[in-house]
Amino acid sequence: MKDHFQVAIFVLLALYGCTANELPVDERLVLKHATVIDGTGAGPRDDVTIVIQGGRIKSIESGSKGRSLVTDRIIDLHGRWVVPAFIDMHTHMKTGPGQAGFLKALIASGITTTRSTASTPESGVKLRARLSSGELFGPRFFTAGRLIDGPGSVHASDIAVEVSTEEQIREEVRHQAAEGVDFIKLYVGLTPNLVEAAINEAHQFDLKVIGHLGRTTWLEALDLGIDALTHSWYAGLAHSISPP
Repeated sequence: MKDHFQVAIFVLLALYGCTANELPVDERLVLKHATVIDGTGAGPRDDVTIVIQGGRIKSIESGSKGRSLVTDRIIDLHGRWVVPAFIDMHTHMKTGPGQAGFLKALIASGITTTRSTASTPESGVKLRARLSSGELFGPRFFTAGRLIDGPGSVHASDIAVEVSTEEQIREEVRHQAAEGVDFIKLYVGLTPNLVEAAINEAHQFDLKVIGHLGRTTWLEALDLGIDALTHSWYAGLAHSISPP
């Protein structure tokens, strides 16, 4: 296994001084002699030729079936692996001078989609707009707004909005929906009645709800209709199904 990790790299065209989308539309990029893992559960395919044209994979052929033209740009990937791009399902994007470099590093690590599970507007919906417009280079980006928590949140000075009533949490969900978030994030200090109010309000806007919960257990949240859960904290899945 160690030897496999030594030869397994992510084939990223940017490392070769170009991306597939930067090639002239008629020029083909041909990756030869690669080992391919396609993500379907099938085993690795050895000695594969991948033809890319116009930013899209045109063909994937094994062995001698993979032919190239004299006008092709050819990269020999013998001993290297090609895998599908990765999705980072849980990140908290930062702002500041290091942000652009971090976004490029995600791409360079093979991550082409990321989900920020709690964000300020600057590190969330505004960043998503900059990425979508091409102002910044980085992955496809989905984001929550500020996490919603009960009174005394440990993140109150950073990315949390504190609420104590059902109307307050409904109002905050409406506010984040108007900002354009992709989903709502609920946090550890919320009681079941507040979680339920948030879920019901978010679903009115076709927004999904993710929870890093505490005072509300995972099983309670599931019964209330939450869409996704993250982290098994003191009232996470393991604690929900085990006796005291």
